Amino acid sequence: MTAPHRYREVRLPPTEEPLALMVWLARSGLFDPYVVYERLDEWSFAGGALASVRLDAGARSLSAVEERLAALEVEGWRAYGWAAFELGIALAGCTPGTDSDLLHLMVPCDEVRAGRHGVLVRSVSTEGLDRLVSLVTAGGESASEPAGRIGLAVADTGNYRAAVAAALVDLHADSPLQKVVLSRHTPGSPGPARAGRRHRRGSGITPGHSPGNMNGQTRSPLPSW
Repeated sequence: MTAPHRYREVRLPPTEEPLALMVWLARSGLFDPYVVYERLDEWSFAGGALASVRLDAGARSLSAVEERLAALEVEGWRAYGWAAFELGIALAGCTPGTDSDLLHLMVPCDEVRAGRHGVLVRSVSTEGLDRLVSLVTAGGESASEPAGRIGLAVADTGNYRAAVAAALVDLHADSPLQKVVLSRHTPGSPGPARAGRRHRRGSGITPGHSPGNMNGQTRSPLPSW
């Protein structure tokens, strides 16, 4: 039986600034949710959810994810999303210690892959493809970035510095902890797209993943499936 959805595709010439193109797409406000992923020489932007799957804190296997993806009625799909650190604990059969979701994947309606050999634009609708091609053609390299650092006046709210100090003590002590990730809300934040671009250019490090926004949460996306 033919799948009811299929991706329409257009291949465009390569862009000299794939990072700028990803930021241009993310800041357009046309895609909710969205994920940006970087791997080797390819950048991928996934926008809008054609289908999605979540695992809550009670999950102890990936069988629900496998079943959901196997039932997709679309050809040539890729799944993007994020997984919490606690997912590994749950898959090991232990209680993850959180009530939040452990995994969220989506198969996008719209997708842009930018690499050395060109920009592949994909959408499940003709209208979406036309809109995406126009957006890619108009943006990307013309997306300017203000000079200078991003300045934020952030007070030590929520005892953040104390939490950092306590984490360092645990890491240096006879503790099972090997890594601690702390975060806090910063009023006036430039947003994940602009901040991610500054970090990527400033660090000079090629990451395995880049920021995304899924239901208002900034997480680390999984590699595409």
